[in-house]
Amino acid sequence: MASGFTIPLKYKFLSVMLLILLSALGVFFTLAYQTFSEDKKLFVMDLNRQLLKATTAEIKLKLKGRLEELQVFVPRVYRSIDGIQVDPFQGLPETIRDELISVTFFRKGSDGQFSKFRQYTNPKATKSHSLAKGFADALNRSRPLPFKEFETDPSTRLLNRSVRLGEQDLTIVSVMLSGSFLGGSQQNSSSEVVIVVDLNQRFLIQQLQASEVAEAFLIFSDGRILSHPTLAVTVDYAMSEFPHPIVSKLG
Repeated sequence: MASGFTIPLKYKFLSVMLLILLSALGVFFTLAYQTFSEDKKLFVMDLNRQLLKATTAEIKLKLKGRLEELQVFVPRVYRSIDGIQVDPFQGLPETIRDELISVTFFRKGSDGQFSKFRQYTNPKATKSHSLAKGFADALNRSRPLPFKEFETDPSTRLLNRSVRLGEQDLTIVSVMLSGSFLGGSQQNSSSEVVIVVDLNQRFLIQQLQASEVAEAFLIFSDGRILSHPTLAVTVDYAMSEFPHPIVSKLG
């Protein structure tokens, strides 16, 4: 009489315990992986946040430095136009001589419109960028200045007035300043005088390019680009909204 093969009870018990152990380990590793993934995401987000703060601090420092240099330069160049023989760049870092393109002084007329009454063009920038005579005036026509908004709020403001010259992308950040920046006579410190300084904004672009953040750029509240690590983007979206997911979320 043949007898069937039977598994001892202790082995059945061990098999059940092994299955329970494997199931527990599977759940543990699944939860551990999810937790690690979330921790990694949080770590990356925190790291990006720190890098972004560092980049922002560097940009603020560079802008502060340029404004301090302009506080010295603008009154000097105003006096040099008056015929006083003074080198406006004397004692200033060589970077400002390389970056500065032009300084234009505007005054509000009886008709309520602002018109140019003085202008300085940096010969070094004109030569290095092969700029035509009257480039600053052409720039003012193609990239109009927001005089009305500046009258309402005459605080220092930055503008992206980058342009494409043939195959060359010339990235320009313009700084609008009130006449009080000149100091001196009451006439020059009048709120009816506006100073516009045009700078090559490569110092901003280089800082953005050096950032370890995946993608960093500067935008205005309306989505227009102030500065981007790609020159073409800085030029193309100087006057229109930058089509980027982050910009759409800000909207």
